[in-house]
Amino acid sequence: MAAASVRALAAIEAGGLPGADRSLRGKQLVREEVACQLTISPWMAASRLHDAAEIVAKLPGMLAMLERGETSYWHARALLDGIDGMSEPVVAQVVDRVLEQAGTQTVTEFSQSVKRAAASIDPETFEQRHKKAAAKRGVWLRPAADGMGWVNTCTTITDATALYTALTSIATTPHPVADGDQPDPRGANQRRADALVDLVLAAEKTAEQAAQTGGQTMPKRHGRRPSIQISIALSTLTGLDIQPAELIGHGPIPASLALHLAFDQTGTWRRLITDPTGRVLDYAVTSYRPPAALRELILTRDFTCRAPGCNRQARTCDIDHHHDHAHGGQTSTTNCGPLCNRSHQVKHEAGWKIHRTTDGTTHWQSSTGNTYTKPPDHHPTDRTLPAPAAKRHPLPEDPPF
Repeated sequence: MAAASVRALAAIEAGGLPGADRSLRGKQLVREEVACQLTISPWMAASRLHDAAEIVAKLPGMLAMLERGETSYWHARALLDGIDGMSEPVVAQVVDRVLEQAGTQTVTEFSQSVKRAAASIDPETFEQRHKKAAAKRGVWLRPAADGMGWVNTCTTITDATALYTALTSIATTPHPVADGDQPDPRGANQRRADALVDLVLAAEKTAEQAAQTGGQTMPKRHGRRPSIQISIALSTLTGLDIQPAELIGHGPIPASLALHLAFDQTGTWRRLITDPTGRVLDYAVTSYRPPAALRELILTRDFTCRAPGCNRQARTCDIDHHHDHAHGGQTSTTNCGPLCNRSHQVKHEAGWKIHRTTDGTTHWQSSTGNTYTKPPDHHPTDRTLPAPAAKRHPLPEDPPF
């Protein structure tokens, strides 16, 4: 299956899809179509297409092993990473040295073998790759289950080691225990995590003080500074239930965590009125640019970009008129929604159409005629009073493309 998938994706990368041209816009269309078909992100689709073409063109031996079931796609991916940027003669030497081991090693072991072979065969390229990689250093946030989250940092191994050493030093520093007090119950990893948060928040406080005295202020988007946004039901706030709250852009979090944040004195309260199913109520104006109240309602209603498979937070997106304002589209909650720059470009330049049905589902039709959907986001439902019987309205069976 892995070999068949690689060959199919390589053929699509080389020849495109029926009816799609080979321009930049056509390539974007291919990427979007593959992403929707495989239910992966467009960036992952672009990576899979590129990898498949590279495997077929540069790694026939690895492809043969995939066809015989002797190794996996991830082994091939590790080999591609290891030979990136190298000349053909060097690639041949690396492949000759490591390929035989692929069937007997885990992906991690094989990746290490490839890295060692590449570094020893071509040390100059290894130095260049390090400089290129160091330029891509950064920090990424990934949500985890049960109200937790990962903050992944990629930096040089020396800086990473220094950071870890400093956190370990703070975490293992003994603290005096007063008579009658219990010893710190946290483990070393818990103390490291808490130390990292404490250090960052202390730095943020220093930056805030500098801003108040004329220093540099934090950037804004849609008129607001970056913030953590929590949606929590009134019934949970009043202690009548313990519904999970919603951390906008990431998903559900435990009520206890949401309440802890909600009663933080530095936070800001905003009232939000929803219908019994948790959908934000409608709002419309005649102007093209949404006023502040409508903009706030849209960005509160929709947690993320409305494109299928895109999880970019709504507050970092553009507000799009799904049916163009120039062609009669209203500036309203039913016709406006957040789109990231990529999805906005796909809609306008690749000819994709969007329609939002009254239940909040966003329907997309690609220029090849395929349709995809993204369901609406729902806020926690208030249970302070018994919910009245919801009046049902007939929904359109099909979007009017």
